Amino acid sequence: ALAIFSRQKSSFHLFQMSNGFGEAAWWGFSPALDLLQQASLDCPKGSEQDFGPSDGVKLLLVGAADLRHVIRTLEKSKQHTSRPLHFYVVEHSMETLARHMLFLSLISEPAEKLGLQEKVELFMELFGNVMVRPQSDQYLKRKATELIRVISDDSSLPFLDVSMLKYKDKDALEAIFKR
Repeated sequence: ALAIFSRQKSSFHLFQMSNGFGEAAWWGFSPALDLLQQASLDCPKGSEQDFGPSDGVKLLLVGAADLRHVIRTLEKSKQHTSRPLHFYVVEHSMETLARHMLFLSLISEPAEKLGLQEKVELFMELFGNVMVRPQSDQYLKRKATELIRVISDDSSLPFLDVSMLKYKDKDALEAIFKR
């Protein structure tokens, strides 16, 4: 499965691993890492000068289970580079990919539509609770309908492009959002 997240022409790519990997994980087992800081520890000084300003930074996460590293990296990205970020995330289950799509759309909601406090509360409620408030349930239903439209019409949100998904993956994601 493939989807794309964008921050100033940055992208977020989601892939599905083959079956036989085990149960779906809903969160990871490590603290959130700033991937650009981790990469800078391994790169020689001045290596960024080898790339033009329009070249993006490509980051790969395999089985991270949630977006903690992506969120932390986006938060700290202005400290490291002005180049676009391209996240490649490989996950085992379509449910995890659907969850990534939901949370990416939530954190990218404009401040006029959803305030910071409300966004944080909604994120934490949907991330960690089995029971949700009625207003959170209504938001989840609206967002699921919107994401179904993105998947089925190949329309895109500013950060998400699902045109590269296989039809069976699109159908699986649609079925997840209809539940």
